[in-house]
Amino acid sequence: MSVLDLDRSVRAGPGWWDDAVHYNEVEQVVRELVTAAADEKRHRFGAETVVRLTTGGDLADAAEAEFDGDMEPQVLWALEALEHWASFLVDRGPEFVVQLAIRSLEAVDHEVSAPLDDFLASAEMAAEFDRIGRRLRQNTATTSKKPSWKVARLFTPARPASTG
Repeated sequence: MSVLDLDRSVRAGPGWWDDAVHYNEVEQVVRELVTAAADEKRHRFGAETVVRLTTGGDLADAAEAEFDGDMEPQVLWALEALEHWASFLVDRGPEFVVQLAIRSLEAVDHEVSAPLDDFLASAEMAAEFDRIGRRLRQNTATTSKKPSWKVARLFTPARPASTG
């Protein structure tokens, strides 16, 4: 995909990218966003994500089912979130926050079952990806580090579709 193609991205609901975005691209962009974010932004995002993954009525039901021998992904995500968060607090490594972001995407994927080859096609997946981006993106006016073309592609401001 060329830089000109990236500029032509149009946001218009589910499937809002002109081209399908594969899961691997989403994961790479999340990794770049976390790595480029200031420690304060990583900390805030991580704390919010841990709360999202460890609260809610579904988690209590899932934990109860766990005692009956059923493996519920919500319990696993909550435990992993706490482990990644504790590790981040100890050594501030961005990879722990990357893993929190990925668990958050997986939690939404569990609800909507996003296809790997068009991972942002559903409104729910697109919204979660946007939430991650909004929380982690730097103000480009105050940073000298430019985002990669994939970050730029996935966060190009929406423009209305051409009618002519």
